[in-house]
Amino acid sequence: MDLHAINNNPKGQICRKPVFVITLIGAVILIPLLFFGISCYNSIIAKTEEVDSAWAQVESTCQRRIDLIPNLVKTVSAYIAHEKTTLTEITAARTSQHQQLKILVKELQTESTEKTTSEQLKKTTPTEESRQDFAEKQAKIETIMGNILAVVEGYPNLHGSDQIIALQAQLEGTENRIDRARTTFNRKVEEFNSLIRTYPGRLLAIIFNFQRKLYFQRKKMYNKQRED
Repeated sequence: MDLHAINNNPKGQICRKPVFVITLIGAVILIPLLFFGISCYNSIIAKTEEVDSAWAQVESTCQRRIDLIPNLVKTVSAYIAHEKTTLTEITAARTSQHQQLKILVKELQTESTEKTTSEQLKKTTPTEESRQDFAEKQAKIETIMGNILAVVEGYPNLHGSDQIIALQAQLEGTENRIDRARTTFNRKVEEFNSLIRTYPGRLLAIIFNFQRKLYFQRKKMYNKQRED
């Protein structure tokens, strides 16, 4: 019995050696690949966080513009009421300007009070759709504000008032901040999209369903055409 065990033992060791070697080789190959995959996944997550952070900055700067709306509306509305009561005769062109300003002010109030400002969006996780909706809403607000200021140019007293001058300066500074925030956001989006479109990020994007993010496209906002 002992002789039989001794004779079979070397064969058992020979059989186990290939399994051990294959396992060792597999571990040497798979473990680095696993860590590399985890590193790539973490990079994608980090880029996602950078995009979200940049978007939060866009929302914050756009909110600064929204905060200027009450003062702009108050100043323009007060001047319209004052001029209407003090002038005994208003020309047809002046009447048209009054009506245009009233319409624009009303549109601005409507757009700025709808539930698409950054404060409402911060309550939910931003999606590509909500970001595009926000961008469109900001485009409308900026267009209306620009048109109001264009019409205001037809009112020398109002255009040269301290309130309007201060508001224009604040608005210009805010627009510059929005431009910088938008540029930063688009750069982060570009970095994220590049990461998931090239290997190995593309493979991980397929596995974990990472989708390309949309840029914050800014159109020509100001329409300075007005009736003289």
